[in-house]
Amino acid sequence: MRDMPEKLVYSFWAPPTSPWSPWVKPVLFAHMDEKGVGSRVFLPQSKADVFKVFKDNYGDTALIVNLPGVESVAAGLELIDFGYRPIPLYNAAPGHSRAVHKLDPVIHALEGGTERLNEKHIDPDAPPAFLIDADRIAGPRDPKPGTFDNRWVIFPQDVPSAGFLKRQNINRVVLIQDEYTPAWQDDLCHILCRWQDAGIAIEKLVLGKSNELQPVKAPRPSYFRSLYYRWLTTLKFRRNSAGGFGGNVPQPSEGGGGYGGGFG
Repeated sequence: MRDMPEKLVYSFWAPPTSPWSPWVKPVLFAHMDEKGVGSRVFLPQSKADVFKVFKDNYGDTALIVNLPGVESVAAGLELIDFGYRPIPLYNAAPGHSRAVHKLDPVIHALEGGTERLNEKHIDPDAPPAFLIDADRIAGPRDPKPGTFDNRWVIFPQDVPSAGFLKRQNINRVVLIQDEYTPAWQDDLCHILCRWQDAGIAIEKLVLGKSNELQPVKAPRPSYFRSLYYRWLTTLKFRRNSAGGFGGNVPQPSEGGGGYGGGFG
């Protein structure tokens, strides 16, 4: 699978037969060719023993895998064995050597994972395991000039609505994260609160702590359902002209640009 064209890699992760494919973010796939990635990649220690809690899933449960960087890709690939289809939602460009987040390992893991996707038969109706980076918002609030600021957030529009989930017979969502990630991240709460208001049960699985499913209720975030939320949030981050987040922090002499020329 080495040197597979990025468009072909994307097609494995977003096959036309899956109802969840429209939500696969293409940003990192578009940067595969320029990164010269191959299928050899280090993946973290297996979490299959913990994920056995999903072995009796009957298709009514979706997952949000909110783990740091490459760990979320690795977990998504392991969840295939428990009946899930991994859906990458990574929405930031890798940038250059001064990027806030080094995304090359995630790009490598996605391409390397394509071989596993090819080997496994995933049912077209398999429920989704949405993959995001738990560290997506981490980093300096005001990155230094010359830095490529690729911090990012996830918006409610980046995931299916509660109505769509229910039409696919999804009645429960489990948030998977580790014990070092903040209990509730603001951007995720904007999504989870919408779902739970519509009657979808929310549970949490904290790896390294209890390793047990716990029913939870996501707290209401600031500006919940407000038209100002997206606008206020995008003021804090840099959008990329090719899509997603990521832009150079300008030098003082360059003025106030650096937002990548649009909202992709």
